[in-house]
Amino acid sequence: MTDNRTNRPVPTGATHEVEVDEMFYSTTDAHGRIEQVNRVFVELSRFRAEDLLGSPHNIVRHPDMPAGVFLLMWNTIGQGRPFCGYVTNLGADGSSYDVFATMTPLGEGHLSVRTRPCRSDLLASIQGVYAEMRTAEAAARAAGASGHEAAEAGLARMGELLREQGVASYDDFIRDLLPAEVAARLQAGAQPPRRPGAIGPFADMLDAARQLRLEIAGWLGRLGDLTSFAVSLVHAIRQLSDTLAECRTLAGELQAPADRDALGAFGDEIERLESSRRLLLGDLVRLRSEVASSTFRIALASLHADLLSQAAADSIDDADQPTDVRDAVARLVRAVRKGIQETTGQLASTAQLAQDVAGRIDDLGAMPPVVLPEKGDVTPVVERAARLARRGDSDVLLLRDLADRCRAMAAPLPVGAAEGALASLDRVAGSL
Repeated sequence: MTDNRTNRPVPTGATHEVEVDEMFYSTTDAHGRIEQVNRVFVELSRFRAEDLLGSPHNIVRHPDMPAGVFLLMWNTIGQGRPFCGYVTNLGADGSSYDVFATMTPLGEGHLSVRTRPCRSDLLASIQGVYAEMRTAEAAARAAGASGHEAAEAGLARMGELLREQGVASYDDFIRDLLPAEVAARLQAGAQPPRRPGAIGPFADMLDAARQLRLEIAGWLGRLGDLTSFAVSLVHAIRQLSDTLAECRTLAGELQAPADRDALGAFGDEIERLESSRRLLLGDLVRLRSEVASSTFRIALASLHADLLSQAAADSIDDADQPTDVRDAVARLVRAVRKGIQETTGQLASTAQLAQDVAGRIDDLGAMPPVVLPEKGDVTPVVERAARLARRGDSDVLLLRDLADRCRAMAAPLPVGAAEGALASLDRVAGSL
């Protein structure tokens, strides 16, 4: 059924699903008009290829999707940054289907890749946010707001809801979302296609894409280890922070001359350690942010490499492709190369920041000594200070042990094999 006013399909309530091993893509121009699609997109959208090509990408937009989501998407890619999120699409027959979508700026246009949502918990969570956004947008329109103003109201509501869930922004949400979806898709059984015995340029492309994906998987593993390590560092710093807080309280309680003589410059040394701890924590916050950004970029490159494998396999199978596969492959190769280049640059920055964190730990120094009297009773304050100093030394030793591990993990990731695979992809794309 079609709405005569909009010439758009009307939702029927029916649904269909994207299979785990299905990937579909489209390329659009700078204004969002569809230039290329693959066979899977045509099949899932239920539109004819000729109806899709040249149409705005919102031809598949479901009316239940909040306008604020698309405002955020265009704002993000307009800044040259990739976007991802969960989207409900509407087929030509009125049936709906959920996708996990990524949108990447590419030259004068964009590359959009969609897969099955594999993190049902995150999908359910964001759908609850979408429902609240729709309510906010409807209220804004009822109050006389324009379409753009209503979208902004929905986007503002999204920000409020994410902050209530402890997520600072949508950027922070998707930095975790994309790697989580890529990992869940693999766990669900999605694997790059194989075509044993195939020969020719597309077989070479399939081999190179598989090699690239293996390298990317290794990078993701290393960054996963670094993420876990950063959590251990945070716990260790919190332990030291608690110890120093007690020390600062005690330093403010020094009244008796005997206590001041025994503890000397205890308070000043504690303040020095606290200042170093704050600097270390700042570096660690930046490291965690950098690792999350690198992981996001690598996960996106992994998704693009998988799509390139699928495109090569479809061409080997002589699948009936709705658009010129040569141009599509050339764009996919450019997207993969762009992503890998951005990733390797960020990885180098991440490795340097990890080294900086290790160096900052070395600069912490030691807890101030507590001089116990040779004769006479030890006052409760001095005894307490001695216990805190021993505890603080233990905290610092733990951090130093972690610093050694940090240096080992901060070694630059090998990129030679990935560069070789990219060179092979460039050669194949140029020969088509």
